[in-house]
Amino acid sequence: MKRVLFVASLPTKKMCFDGERNKSRDVLNAIKKMGEAKIDIIDYSKNKYLQTVKLIIKSFFKKYDSIFVSKCIVGGSLAIHLIHLFKKQRGKVFFYLIGNGYDGFEQKKIYFEDIAKCRHLIVESPIVADSMVKKGNDQKQISVFPCIKPNYDLDVLEKKYPINGPLRIIYFSRINRHKGLDDLLDVVIRINEESKTTKFVLDVSGGVSNEPETIQFNKEVIETCSKYNYLNYIGLSLKIDGQDSYKRLQQYDLHVFPSKFVQECAPGAILDMFVAGIPTLSSTFPSYKFLLNVDNSFFFEQNNKEDLYNKLIYIYDNHEPSPLFLHKSC
Repeated sequence: MKRVLFVASLPTKKMCFDGERNKSRDVLNAIKKMGEAKIDIIDYSKNKYLQTVKLIIKSFFKKYDSIFVSKCIVGGSLAIHLIHLFKKQRGKVFFYLIGNGYDGFEQKKIYFEDIAKCRHLIVESPIVADSMVKKGNDQKQISVFPCIKPNYDLDVLEKKYPINGPLRIIYFSRINRHKGLDDLLDVVIRINEESKTTKFVLDVSGGVSNEPETIQFNKEVIETCSKYNYLNYIGLSLKIDGQDSYKRLQQYDLHVFPSKFVQECAPGAILDMFVAGIPTLSSTFPSYKFLLNVDNSFFFEQNNKEDLYNKLIYIYDNHEPSPLFLHKSC
C-alpha cells in the first residue's frame, strides 16, 4: 500500500468559509477516491507549532511515496522547505498553490528554491504560473487547475424572475472588509432607499475569523442588517455541506462577489454558484477573466462602489425577460 503525506489547513466548524481550507478538503477527498493509500495528515488548522513538529518527525522517520502540500505560498513553501531537509523525501512533493501567488506577500519569507524543486506545481491561474516561472520554476512542471468540486446530480431549475418584485441576492464569502461586503451593503441600501421600493433583498452568509478588526466589522454588519428588512444576516446557517447546500443556493437570483482581496484568484464561492446554476456579479479581481466571461457572469470594476451600483441597477432593469440573464443562470 502506498503511503501519502497530506499537508494543509482543513475546515473547522468556525472556519468553514475559508477558501484555502475548503479547497484543501476537496483535494484530500479527491486523493482518497483515487485508490488505496495510507494517508498521514498534517492539519495546520490545529496548533500550528505542534503540527510543525509532527511534520518534521514524520518526514524524518517515514518514507513516503508522495507528499501533497495544499496551502498558500507562505505556509506552503515553509512546509516544503522543512520536508526537503530530509533527502529521502525530495522529489516527491506536489504543491497545490492556493491563491494569487506571492502578490501581497512581498515582505514575507518565501522559499522559492524549494518550490522549484517540487515534483509538480499546481496553480489556480495562468498569471500565477507565469509569475512562478520568473521565480525559477520550469514551465513544464506547472499545471493550471482552479479548483476541485464533487459531482452532484442537480436538476437545472427554470428560473422565473419577478418582474416588479425584488431580486433575491446573496453574499457568500468570509465576513471581511477586504471582501467588499461594506460596499455591497451600502449600495443595496442606496438603491432601495432611492427607489423607495425594495429592488433587492440581500442575504449575508459567511464565517468570521478571530482577528479583532474582523470581529468588530462583523458586529457592524449585524447592526446594519438589523436596521433594514431587506438585509438578512444568516451567518453560518447556509454553508456548503453536500448536495442539499446547492439546492438551497438555487433559491437565489444572483450572487454578488464584491471582493477587493489582493490574493483573490479562483474563488470557491463563485465555483459553488456554477454548481448551483446561479449567475454572479463579480469584481474584476486579477484572474477573473480566466474563470468567468460575459456569457456566464456580470462584472464591475474592482474597488469601484459606483460601478457596483450601476451594474446592480442595470441587472434589475434588464433581468426579465432578458435572454442574456436567463442564459447566465444555466
